[in-house]
Amino acid sequence: EYAVNLPRLVRWDLQLNKICGTVPSEYGDVKVFTYLSHWYFQNNRISGNAAHFFQKPYLVTLSVYNNLLEGTLPTSYPSPSLRTIDVSNNRISGTLPPALGSLPDLTTCSLQSNLLSGTLPPQLCDSQSFTNLRLQDNQLSGVIPPELAGCVQLKLLDMSNNRLSGPLPSDLDKLFTIESIFLQANRLSGP
Repeated sequence: EYAVNLPRLVRWDLQLNKICGTVPSEYGDVKVFTYLSHWYFQNNRISGNAAHFFQKPYLVTLSVYNNLLEGTLPTSYPSPSLRTIDVSNNRISGTLPPALGSLPDLTTCSLQSNLLSGTLPPQLCDSQSFTNLRLQDNQLSGVIPPELAGCVQLKLLDMSNNRLSGPLPSDLDKLFTIESIFLQANRLSGP
């Protein structure tokens, strides 16, 4: 409750502590921590709705991995400046929102080791800014969309240990900057 009274807070770093408990619903209010741009809460025991962390208009970095967060990813993102999302190793469920592809500066998106399901949205690489896309260890299914070749800055792609099926898109050879692709432990087929 005390932190709600910090209206000018820009950076909040509480990583590598033993903080436990539920994220207060007030944190999801856009009027609370309005200017917060860097939020580091990783490696704690924080539970609650992960969506509360995304509702800041100036958010650049969100790093809340290795917690007990639940819920779904938001369908819209108030901050067009968002560059890094790392909510890996939580309990986030639901599908990947197409709106992730509308973030023009998003370079790192780490969503691995959650409970995400459904197909990969073709809009995921609309912004073409991804350099690291980590989706491994979820329950994603369906084919890898050919639009993935639109991630022209991509250096690392990890979608291993999911339920992806079908052939590899022939356009993957257009990922000229790619350094590592991990697709093992899926249901891929074809040439």
